[in-house]
Amino acid sequence: MINFIWAGLLIIGFVVGALTGNIEAVTDAVIENAQTGVDISLGLIGVMALWLGIMRIAEDSGLIGKLANLI
Repeated sequence: MINFIWAGLLIIGFVVGALTGNIEAVTDAVIENAQTGVDISLGLIGVMALWLGIMRIAEDSGLIGKLANLI
């Protein structure tokens, strides 16, 4: 359901941009925000890889099991 909402919003944005003559501004905004999304994703991938590595070390050492028993 949310996919249809997002698709509708995108289509409406492009149609309004085309009707008002601002299609270039819409295109520029899409490209700029796509770049921002990629930058955020790459930063999050680095942090996620770090913490997943730390958790793997903790799991292999048995620390996770000890914490689970403690809780």
